[in-house]
Amino acid sequence: MPFAARTAAAAVGLAFAAVATATTSTTTATPGAPAYCAVADSSQIGNAFCNSDSGLYNTAICGWDGGDCCAPTCTDTATQMCGYAFNNTRAIAFKQCKDPKYACQVPNATSLGNGYCNDDGNSVYNTAICGWDGGDCCQQTCNSTADHTCGFDADNDLFIGYGRCDDPTVCVVADFSALGNGFCNLDSNYNTLLCGWDGGDCCYDTCESSSNFTCGTAANGAVIGYANCEDPSACKAANRSRLGNGFCDAEFESFNSEACGWDGGDCCAASCTSTPQYTCGYNGNVSIGYSRCQDPDYLVTGGVVPPELVDCQADSLRDVGNGFCDSDSDPAVNLNAASCDWDGGDCCAQTCENEGVQLCGQDQEGETIGFFCINPEVLDMWGNASCAVQHHSYLGDGYCDGAGYNTASCDWDGGDCCVGSCVTNDAYECGVLSDFDCRDPNQTDYLTCPRYVVGQRATSGNSICDDTAAKTSSRLNTFACGWDGGDCCPSTCIGPNNVTECANQWYTCRDPNANDTGAVGPCVVTYTSYLGDGACDISGGYNRAVCNWDGGDCCPSTCKDVGSDSYECGARPFQCLDPDATENAGYTGDCPVTPLSYVGDGFCDTTTPFQNSRRCNWDGGDCCPQTCISSDVYTCGNGYEFNNETGEFDYVFVGYYNCEDPANRPNTTTTTTTTTTTTSNPDNNVGGGAGASAGVGAIVGGVVGGVVVIVVIVVVVYVFVIKKNTKYIAQTDEPPVQHTQGNTATESHVELAQGNAI
Repeated sequence: MPFAARTAAAAVGLAFAAVATATTSTTTATPGAPAYCAVADSSQIGNAFCNSDSGLYNTAICGWDGGDCCAPTCTDTATQMCGYAFNNTRAIAFKQCKDPKYACQVPNATSLGNGYCNDDGNSVYNTAICGWDGGDCCQQTCNSTADHTCGFDADNDLFIGYGRCDDPTVCVVADFSALGNGFCNLDSNYNTLLCGWDGGDCCYDTCESSSNFTCGTAANGAVIGYANCEDPSACKAANRSRLGNGFCDAEFESFNSEACGWDGGDCCAASCTSTPQYTCGYNGNVSIGYSRCQDPDYLVTGGVVPPELVDCQADSLRDVGNGFCDSDSDPAVNLNAASCDWDGGDCCAQTCENEGVQLCGQDQEGETIGFFCINPEVLDMWGNASCAVQHHSYLGDGYCDGAGYNTASCDWDGGDCCVGSCVTNDAYECGVLSDFDCRDPNQTDYLTCPRYVVGQRATSGNSICDDTAAKTSSRLNTFACGWDGGDCCPSTCIGPNNVTECANQWYTCRDPNANDTGAVGPCVVTYTSYLGDGACDISGGYNRAVCNWDGGDCCPSTCKDVGSDSYECGARPFQCLDPDATENAGYTGDCPVTPLSYVGDGFCDTTTPFQNSRRCNWDGGDCCPQTCISSDVYTCGNGYEFNNETGEFDYVFVGYYNCEDPANRPNTTTTTTTTTTTTSNPDNNVGGGAGASAGVGAIVGGVVGGVVVIVVIVVVVYVFVIKKNTKYIAQTDEPPVQHTQGNTATESHVELAQGNAI
């Protein structure tokens, strides 16, 4: 079975198809949806609206519509509220929740959201998992129906109110008309967050007078002000005329607060505007300065804007020099400009300083984004016009760059590649993320072979050519390293038994003194360091016979743990294609499966044609309890289930749903929604579904104008059993992650991430 098919298990047997008249439509995987989820519009997943009536949204493989259909997993968005119809037109609760962890189990599902509150004290209806009886028990969420009127008893005879409203997320008050009527009601629950702080009635900023009440007055018309304002986002300053009058009222806590606009800007030099009554920074004729400035947008050296930032056009100066490069095309937020002191040095590795958890060269989520250095003082630090590199900011940044950087015209990468000339900064520590590669003849480590430890995968004179690699320490085919101890030329390579015999098929002879200078081996790959490093590389031509099947990395029996700079065998998935490996021994005949090691490995494969069929001995017996034998890799009966909470697949017991061997198949049938019973034909089952695979068919016939139109809708019900990621599934190596200048990857500044380590 191809590795991609096995990784996705053919999208868990997603044979969802619709055939109507002469039209066939195919659903394909959509970027942005959960892995293997095939829907028409991935943006609808996780948007707070439950898509339960179309496609495969509300299914396990799509994370139950990204959690939109169940109360515990749904998250409101800026435009859509959970438990509501599209565009929030009405409350629909979570009646379509199908996630088995959260699905509501009640005797009569039609009673959910029918307008009547089913709650006798022991009822499961009025619970969180059932959406509080589909919203029936609370005035804010209940919708009357033809059968029941909200707030009435079951017979619609007696108004019983909403005393059984237990939903902790809704406002519960005696009179909803009293919310937002201009009068601050201090009775129970009104002036609370859930009730919008009495609909805004208690605060100056949010209250709107009505025909019955005037804001800030009692019921009898007496002025009472806004002493009962509890909304933390509202300004509680008693005298609004003092906001923005040019005088900092810092002694009154409510004035110099975010809610009151930091006293209308009066306390900071950059935001204060003098008035005829007051001069900014003064109390009468006495200068008081701006030491009371609390506005984080202007909190720079006590609120006084330093000279180097006076002309900065950005709205906020608070992020200057915080370790994060604020570079943007919008002048209102761009700090990477001369007028803003180049963001306090944040955008160049040479000038950036770490600030707390914010590290130089990273975004605010901790992901490496590189630097956006355009400060001419940094760029001109090594101002040799003949240094023709793309990013002059890489010179002297503490990171040894290859290609054209480590040259005399570029001052040997600004000194970054030699121990004695490299200068560590907060962005890069010399020799850590990149190895030294000293070519400066004036340095003591000039032409020193890059560091390596005896016993590592990259070692001189071990008969393996260490020619190309992501890290300098693994590139030993150089003069400084004695041309890898002779390993890279057939004429100079000495085998492990000290004989002129090397099985190495990947080599490039660069030694000018060798008899076969320029000779290249038949195995040509990007990085020879990936061969025989313990990690199975399934792309890039590594896993081929001419490359000794990735140096043996792709089969458990041939993989070797070779050094501290390599992988532990099995830490990366195998794709065993070597026909001579023990995993592929003993299989003959016409079983058309690649690799054959998937047959009889203890995992039931159903998505590759014929694997779970008589031709392959029912996947070598993997799919039936009577014939399955667990291996070191897989346990019989186990598979992968999608975990909606983690978004990953858990390896758990799933049973033997796909046992099709007629000698061992259980006597089970699947009943369709039209009470039609179908039974699978074992010889025709070539992987049509994982789990309890069943065909649901409905044929509607009619004669129209002498033409018979037959509509067949086939819905394949599937169980999310996925064979994924332990041993025998190959995954593509990720290329080395590179430092970036903006968003453009460069040839230098290679940082090793999740690809091969050498």
